[in-house]
Amino acid sequence: MVVKMFKEVELTYQRIQKVVNHTPVMTSTILNKKVNAECFIKCENFQKTGSFKFRGALNTLSLLPSENKKRVLSLILQEIMLKL
Repeated sequence: MVVKMFKEVELTYQRIQKVVNHTPVMTSTILNKKVNAECFIKCENFQKTGSFKFRGALNTLSLLPSENKKRVLSLILQEIMLKL
């Protein structure tokens, strides 16, 4: 099960690596002291959209057939335009 999940993560990485920003992993001495453990913070705020959701959305879109991508993107754009 773990091997299968790792393979899926590898495949996802291969699909999205050319588009996403490589974001740093940082630590915080203050946080580490507060929780008495070493904490690692993945800085997804440096992503193009400022969030981790970009990776998931991009991966999902990359799995869709071309004709569905156009339809989904069109619906998303319509939704965005309605909110402006």
